[in-house]
Amino acid sequence: MKFRKQVLDKLNKCYQMANIEYNGEHHIVVAAEKQDECFLYNHNLEKKATIWQEPGGTMSIIPLENANGAFLATQKFHSPNDSKEARIVYVKPLDNNYNFSVRIIAEVPFAHRFDVLKAEDGTKYILVCALKSGHEYKDDWTKPGKTYFIELPSDLDNCEVLKEEDFTVIQEDMLKNHGYYKHIEDGLEKAIVSCDSGVYLYTPPKKKGENWDIEKLVSDAASDATLIDLDNDGVDELVAISPFHGHKLRVYRKKDGKFELAKEFPEDITFLHAIWSGKLNSENVCVLGNRRDEMITFVLRYIDGEYVYEIIDKGFGAANINYFVKDGKEYLIAANRETDEIALYILEK
Repeated sequence: MKFRKQVLDKLNKCYQMANIEYNGEHHIVVAAEKQDECFLYNHNLEKKATIWQEPGGTMSIIPLENANGAFLATQKFHSPNDSKEARIVYVKPLDNNYNFSVRIIAEVPFAHRFDVLKAEDGTKYILVCALKSGHEYKDDWTKPGKTYFIELPSDLDNCEVLKEEDFTVIQEDMLKNHGYYKHIEDGLEKAIVSCDSGVYLYTPPKKKGENWDIEKLVSDAASDATLIDLDNDGVDELVAISPFHGHKLRVYRKKDGKFELAKEFPEDITFLHAIWSGKLNSENVCVLGNRRDEMITFVLRYIDGEYVYEIIDKGFGAANINYFVKDGKEYLIAANRETDEIALYILEK
């Protein structure tokens, strides 16, 4: 695969991005990890708004369904050592002229990832993945993380600010609970959650009041993971970064209903972090990036019976990667945190 790179903008410690639809047109939201801005770009890739100047600390940006560009996002998760004041904000367009309001709706200490998942009965839940449960000193991992949920409030403009105690715990004792990826399976929204004790697949309750289904996919420590059918055999492989902020790229295949390691790439890829899976040029692929040493961004493919990867950029350090289509062309967008660069990679067919 060949890509043409285009630098969209510079943003100090840019970290997360999302596609939203505002005024009937595709837009891109990009936000920073540190005390920096959140920008909005239109479909012509023009910067149209600064949604906030600070406080930054944005690990997740979650578009809301049928909401004309409204979204939820985290703020104040600046690092594993500075995330006690993490919160979720509701961002809403005030008009069609790029004016937005920002309202705190939840205080979620140490929430590294969150999402809104729609259950089979249509109920929408906020799922929070807390990296840890407490922090007393630098690099304190003595209080493992957890996952918890609550039904998405129906009136985000007027709801009370949710506290951690308002949520219901799903799973606890999750050391270095870092990884999250939304997965659609048979039309149902599910969650892939990764921590030191393994990779889990969460399914929301079929009906209100029922429990979440938790399936443990593998027991190996993982920082992030995704499910994608790379070899086109009709069954998804599990692609995982191992361990926390890890250096190993692994691919698991399902055999007799269980995932088994099919390939671990022998080379160390230090601080692997970015992960996206989907179709590029109609081919199932996984795109990844690391944040130390060579800092490569690469496409994982299945070619001639082998899992291989192709480097598309080097030296920029992607924290997260996403995808969109513009004017018939396929784009990857990367928050190259280590070089403060928002980059586009345009697929040249």
